[in-house]
Amino acid sequence: MKFSPTWCAVPSALPRDRGGITAEWALVLPAVILVFAAVLSAVGVMVQQSRLDAVAADAARLASIGYSSPSITEHVVDQLGEAAAVSLQSRASGVSVCAVVSSAPSGLATLVEGLRAQGMACALRESEPLEDPVVSGDSP
Repeated sequence: MKFSPTWCAVPSALPRDRGGITAEWALVLPAVILVFAAVLSAVGVMVQQSRLDAVAADAARLASIGYSSPSITEHVVDQLGEAAAVSLQSRASGVSVCAVVSSAPSGLATLVEGLRAQGMACALRESEPLEDPVVSGDSP
């Protein structure tokens, strides 16, 4: 076998092989995009769940120090928007109060009809409910 400066060990692509990589990418790219969208959606759901848990903890804390249900509901709606709902439940013979906050999902999870995200937190009751508490900003 004779070697020359233009000789190559890898044969050149035949005309019938041209475009093979393009066809492979055309098959693989939709799957890659679908996986990427699923990962982003999962991260969005986790962030929303964390936010719901934090707002539920705020609501339980406000209920434990005596704020009324309407002012707690107003605080939750301020934090999460009009689609949010809060439910307060007294536990252990009135010793503790729990707040359940729910909201419609965001991101790609909105494609699932009827799905609602929910967060729950409890706190020990520190006082009896106040008649008309003053709520200003994020803190009581």
